[in-house]
Amino acid sequence: MTRPIRVLVPYMATFFGGVRQLLGLGMPLLSRAPGFRVTYSELCSNDADMDAMERAGVEVDRHLGVPGPGALSMRGGWRRGLDIAAQAPRLARIAWRMAARLSDYDICYVHGHRELLLAIAARAAARLPRPPAIVWHWHGPPLSVAADARNAEAARLLVRLASPSCARVIAISDFSAGEARDMGVDPERLVTVLNAASVSEDASGATAPQPLPARSADQVTLLLPCAAIRRHKGVHLAVEALRHVSPDSVLWITGDPADPLAAEYVDELRKMAARAQVSDRVHFIDARRDLHRVMSSADIVLVPSVWQEPFGLVAAEAQLLGVPVIASNRGALPELMGNGRLGLVFDAEDPATLATAINRMSRDPDLRARIASAARTHAELRYSYERWSRELASVLGEVADRRRIASLEPAQG
Repeated sequence: MTRPIRVLVPYMATFFGGVRQLLGLGMPLLSRAPGFRVTYSELCSNDADMDAMERAGVEVDRHLGVPGPGALSMRGGWRRGLDIAAQAPRLARIAWRMAARLSDYDICYVHGHRELLLAIAARAAARLPRPPAIVWHWHGPPLSVAADARNAEAARLLVRLASPSCARVIAISDFSAGEARDMGVDPERLVTVLNAASVSEDASGATAPQPLPARSADQVTLLLPCAAIRRHKGVHLAVEALRHVSPDSVLWITGDPADPLAAEYVDELRKMAARAQVSDRVHFIDARRDLHRVMSSADIVLVPSVWQEPFGLVAAEAQLLGVPVIASNRGALPELMGNGRLGLVFDAEDPATLATAINRMSRDPDLRARIASAARTHAELRYSYERWSRELASVLGEVADRRRIASLEPAQG
């Protein structure tokens, strides 16, 4: 009987965002795929996170992680270096623990630059004659480039130095693949597996539903969904646009307005709304664990990102729910909008075009219905987790086969 392909999935959880959702819904499917044995390990020793994965049927390893923050630093420049240096002893302990386990695995499958660097360090420390292959699932540039452009050059250097250690780098969209190539990933190592999306319940321990703001029957609700309220999500563009659209339009912003990392930006947004005299039409809703219910209550979902979105998960989720989307022209978002057939696109450099798109869609119920129907049909075909897990299993299977063949070559020589 053929031995299963053993896959280690180390992950440093920061908050429950798109990557953790992808793992939470995708790893149970991969673990049930014929010929695979998957082990998940949360490297900050987050037992609740691993409990959720275990309940979903995935094997977990609770002995690799060391308690500490998942986000090593949210600062840029030299301050980032100080923050990471302070975490160096902890990271070294994690790498040594991983090194002691690597002989049990064929593939180390990572989803971030922190996990990638730890896997490379662990593999070097283990000194195995047949080390596991590393597969890096690329969700965008490393080092929080979206939050701080000053990290861009360091990110490029990291990619150029680290990506040759990977058997495969998996991009999540056509745009993402081009971005990875531009940052130094060898095209021969690069493969695209389009991201998955789901609006089913997850195993994250959802909290009780949040009450929604009262609204009248003739109001048009614009929803801007954020896992975390950050400037690169373009929330300010939506607040600015609100004063140029019908007074019947209201804006709901999800995320945690009490998040200390969002405090300055949220204060700026409130002041902007006050200056534009639209404060009564802007509502912050802490719906991070109840997002799909809130999203399905909206008339239009806005995705006004000002950074280069590698995919655009909330846009795909809105499409699955049958809610029409207006998105910026950044990153992969135009791909998801299907050149205007599956959603409207505005120019992030020209905020007035967002107001124009909102007015067009809010005044034309037939357009909203037509776009929502076409997008939902497309999304159900393109973004299923079953399709995603099959394509991922194919990539990992090919990597494992190449590794086995390589191990036979010396004997054949």
